[in-house]
Amino acid sequence: MDAEKRIDLIVKILTIGATLWTIAVGISEFNQNKAAELDLRKYELVKMHRQDSLETLAKYRQATIETLTKFKNKQSKVYDEATEVISYLTTHLNFKSEEYKAKDTKFRRLYWVELSAVETQPVEAAMVGFKLALDSLQKSKYPSQSRWQDSVRNRGYQVAVSIRESSKSWSVPNGLKSELAP
Repeated sequence: MDAEKRIDLIVKILTIGATLWTIAVGISEFNQNKAAELDLRKYELVKMHRQDSLETLAKYRQATIETLTKFKNKQSKVYDEATEVISYLTTHLNFKSEEYKAKDTKFRRLYWVELSAVETQPVEAAMVGFKLALDSLQKSKYPSQSRWQDSVRNRGYQVAVSIRESSKSWSVPNGLKSELAP
């Protein structure tokens, strides 16, 4: 019986060992599966974050385009008004006519208020030059003198060129950049 007990003991030990081995393998596989599941979740979260980032970037770009389009439309409208007024003032010398006075008033309103909101630095510099030339022409005793007229025409031309160049640019003005930042 000693042999039977030994065999019985060996079988029990082997059974316990096999059971422990099975449990160890099960735990190992469980951990591997959980690690793979965590990696998959991490990948999905990163993917979702990238998608959110792309959506945020797309919204930012769309807002930039919409804001810039509104700004450029407003700028174009004001530039058109300024060009029309300056065109009149450069070609008419009857300072006392009602139409001239109305155009002069409109020019000064554009100069001091409306253009200030949309003009670029080169347009501003050209407008200052035009205003100085116009003031000199209006104050002169002999407005028909060609040098004053030429100065106003040249300054008017500089305004037109600077407006044309400004209109070509589709960059976001500095004041709008901070409002659009995501």
